[in-house]
Parts: sequence; structure tokens; C-alpha cells
Amino acid sequence: MKTTRIHLQWVPGFSTKFYRIGVSLYSHTLHSRESLDLFYWAAGHSDLLRMALLHTERRFRTFYGSDLDLQKGWWTPPLAPLDAYTVEFDQIQNLGLKPIVSLTDHDDRDFTPTQER
Repeated sequence: MKTTRIHLQWVPGFSTKFYRIGVSLYSHTLHSRESLDLFYWAAGHSDLLRMALLHTERRFRTFYGSDLDLQKGWWTPPLAPLDAYTVEFDQIQNLGLKPIVSLTDHDDRDFTPTQER
């Protein structure tokens, strides 16, 4: 049995000549709320982003008188479901591959057990 490997287009030397299918696994639409706290993680890996975040935190504290907490913030991707699907589909097809696209709007509903329906 062959093993599965993940190949990333942006890695130097990447080529699609040995592949037939491309998969988009984790795309989101305007129905999703994406947390901003990923900036804390990213700032730990990038000096430029860390400096920008520290600058933003200082400005926020000066303007609002409290600390910036990105764990309480989110952004909503701008695309409707069909538009998001089309963008991902076309990007894969432009590589000469057959596309498989999965939209993952995991944040658009609150399914807590106590919620009345």
C-alpha cells in the first residue's frame, strides 16, 4: 500500500506533473468567525510581526485605556459560499489538477445542548 504525503505548492521544487488531483481542505466563507488570536502565535515566529503587534498593543492601550485581547476578536472572511468554492476550485484547476474543495464553516451555528430550537 502506498503512503500518503502532503505536498505544498509554495515549497521550492514543487511540481504538479506527477499528480492528478488537488484538494482544498479548510476554506471558510462569510458564515464563519475566525479568531484573531493566531496573531499571538505568528508573532512568536516573526520579528516583524512581533514588532507590529507590540506597536498596535501600545496604541490600543493609549487610545482605549485597556489591553488589547485578540482572543476576544475575530474576522469574517469576505466570500459567499459559491465565491469561496469557485476561488479554491479555479486555483487548483489552474495548476492543471482536478479539484476537490471542502468549505469548513464550523463557526456559523451554536449547537450548545441548552439552546432551544
